[in-house]
Amino acid sequence: MSKRRDFKGVWIPKEIWLSPDLGVVEKVLLAEISSLDNEDGCWASNDYFAKFLGVSTKTISRGVQSLQDKGYIDSKTKVIVKEGGQAFERIIRAKGVLKRKIDKGMLEIVEVDGQTVARVVGKR
Repeated sequence: MSKRRDFKGVWIPKEIWLSPDLGVVEKVLLAEISSLDNEDGCWASNDYFAKFLGVSTKTISRGVQSLQDKGYIDSKTKVIVKEGGQAFERIIRAKGVLKRKIDKGMLEIVEVDGQTVARVVGKR
């Protein structure tokens, strides 16, 4: 299980950024979830998101629930039995436009007129 961040920068697709059914916290929270969503999913806690975004954990909890209700994420909680009791672990997966990734070999880095640019050279 990898809890490593796969950070590529911040990019919010226009479908998300211009969506009238999402508030600004939901948009940024969705971008952060997508950034942390690697092969094992996003394992960040509400406390992590609250500190990162500078909002309360209650705001994050409402945001995660809203994103799930609107179909932007899947969130699953599992019980982990540990010595001295049990703990809960949540896994969040981004869905839709934010989950589209360019696979290795699909992105070509070239120099055009003295500038380095990236272009997609194939389709998924």
